[in-house]
Amino acid sequence: MNTVARGLAEMVRALAIAAGVTVRHGLRARRGGDRDARRGAFVFALVRALGPIYIKLAQVLAAQSGFISAGFRTELRGTYDRNEIVPFPAVKRQLESAFGRPLEQVFDRFEPDPIGSGSVAQVHRARLRGGEAVAVKLVKPGAAASIASALTAARMLIWLADRLVPSLRPLRLRDNFADVRDALIGQTDLAAERRSQAAIAARFAGHPFLTVPRIHADACAEGVIVMDYVEGVPLYDDARLHGDRAALAERMQHAFYTMVYLHGHFHVDPHPGNMLLMKDGRLALLDFGMVAELGEEDRFALNLFNYYAVTALWTQAVEHFLRLFVDAAPPASEEDALWKEITAVLWSHFGAPSNRWSTAAFLTDAAEVLRRHGLRLRVGMSLLALSLATAEGILHDIDGDIDFWRNARRFVTANAAA
Repeated sequence: MNTVARGLAEMVRALAIAAGVTVRHGLRARRGGDRDARRGAFVFALVRALGPIYIKLAQVLAAQSGFISAGFRTELRGTYDRNEIVPFPAVKRQLESAFGRPLEQVFDRFEPDPIGSGSVAQVHRARLRGGEAVAVKLVKPGAAASIASALTAARMLIWLADRLVPSLRPLRLRDNFADVRDALIGQTDLAAERRSQAAIAARFAGHPFLTVPRIHADACAEGVIVMDYVEGVPLYDDARLHGDRAALAERMQHAFYTMVYLHGHFHVDPHPGNMLLMKDGRLALLDFGMVAELGEEDRFALNLFNYYAVTALWTQAVEHFLRLFVDAAPPASEEDALWKEITAVLWSHFGAPSNRWSTAAFLTDAAEVLRRHGLRLRVGMSLLALSLATAEGILHDIDGDIDFWRNARRFVTANAAA
């Protein structure tokens, strides 16, 4: 089947599933109650039926507290770990095929019910024969094919939007989609995930408030990750979160900044289901299926831009914004209209007193200025923007009064030499 036919087939499949879910949901729906919650329940049921890519989109949406209502988001939080599960007999067959021996020879105990079922994989609790409590992660059958089909359809729709809506072209959706597409496809490569998890764990070894589960390399197999089992409260479970929320949000912000600005190797999918609050107050970071790295030059430039922006050094901030974010930026000076308009955008997002921050809003405003001057945002920062958009939603959920810029200035001051 060629690419166009596969994309069209995916669209037809999605429409058929949407029609079926609409009918079933309509028959079960009750009048009264929270309308937004009912809509959220419908979307949750729909994306569960559609598959991994649609679930991933819903996960990103569920983290955006500034865009959708609390009732809607509460229902969408089910996409973090309550998706369709693979029955245990199929799991057992898949694991025994991967290990090449009976499950009982690998594990002393293996719990048949998963402790979490995400968009691409599910996780079971087990105990190795040596006695260590572990989490066992395996990719769901058919996930790779489902992702490929959905992304083919998405590429066709983005191409169509780019042709029909000229105002979208400065956002370079087609080029940026290519970056995100590769990361989404990579979610099913558990060998690459193991390497990413081990690398990030090594960088955070001994960190005071963030930990990454240790990989049991000798127990892993193709398509299977075995890691330390970590006990904790998912960050979307508001009722069970404990401790000072302001301190928790600041620690999360600093941990994420550490990945981006200091390590240059960051988690692209830091939704609340991928972070646990442990009893001792530390955060555990999970699921490294989507990670990205910044080149040394980009990391250095991003550090400088962030430093100048959060310390209100606008001349230097504009200079580094044009260098880092703009494709083929022309020479500019403080007297130019472009320079003045970018300064206004930076001040409105970095300088104006506010406890809200939106990467999407910042990039949209910047793209509009660039469009007026015949310029475009540079391709290559798509994964960072996606990661920031998800992380900032969590921060605002944890602490509605977060002082984003105070925390940023503290981080910059503490790590200026790095």
